[in-house]
Amino acid sequence: MSDWRAWIKTHLFLRDETYIQTVLEGITKVGVIEPLSGHAYPPKEIRIVGGNLRETIRAGRLISRHRALLVELRQAGSRNAALISRKAKIYAPEALTEFALYMRGRYPRFVGSEYAESEEEIRSLFPIPHQDIQALSFVDSSFDVVLSNDVFEHIPDLDKALIECCRVLGPEGYLVATFPFAFERQDGIRKAVLEDGSVTYLTEPEYHGNPMNPERGSLVFEVPGWNLIERAKGAGFSDAAYVFNSSARHGILGRELAGVFVFCASKSGQIA
Repeated sequence: MSDWRAWIKTHLFLRDETYIQTVLEGITKVGVIEPLSGHAYPPKEIRIVGGNLRETIRAGRLISRHRALLVELRQAGSRNAALISRKAKIYAPEALTEFALYMRGRYPRFVGSEYAESEEEIRSLFPIPHQDIQALSFVDSSFDVVLSNDVFEHIPDLDKALIECCRVLGPEGYLVATFPFAFERQDGIRKAVLEDGSVTYLTEPEYHGNPMNPERGSLVFEVPGWNLIERAKGAGFSDAAYVFNSSARHGILGRELAGVFVFCASKSGQIA
């Protein structure tokens, strides 16, 4: 957090609303380049709805935070090509989303899942697998990459999930994740806890979109802070870091900051 605070002081324009709006206007005039394929989306194919830029600037199946995650997957692939080859085994705890459809079309060994809350939901979900990221059914070292789009904040025990992500990754494995991030806090914000099957709310209940239950949404348990880096290392990763991604070329912007934070963790070495 201290590194971030020192860095942003020399890059204050990234907080400036006028700068963010100028970049956004440039995107609407030039278009967006998809990070992995290099496909160019012209301005007429860019859709912007609402002011939360992290959740919009849609080009094809992807929005701003999706492309931020894929930039970091591409970076990992530049160090280890096996992570983004067509043979890469990639897991994501989502299967019904536009991002999952994109990944399934690009990576033959991509596996997506959803979380079902009852046996009836599990049956109705078939053949999409049900998985609890706190207790995955996959054997050790099943995957090369785990990708997570705005799931971590909905997990009752995030430390268990980190341990499971590390377990199912191979020796060269890589975790890339986005989530709402309390970037001004070391310990993040705990909003609810699950004990003996009952939820205790510590703040006003907050829900985000959930393709399994669009009407109700998914409860937010924790908005992680900077200590997630050390928690990931405690879960077995050799290194972890937050990467701030800002790109007019790739259409990566946020509302408060002109970019998106991506969490990266590696089993084999330092995050470059």
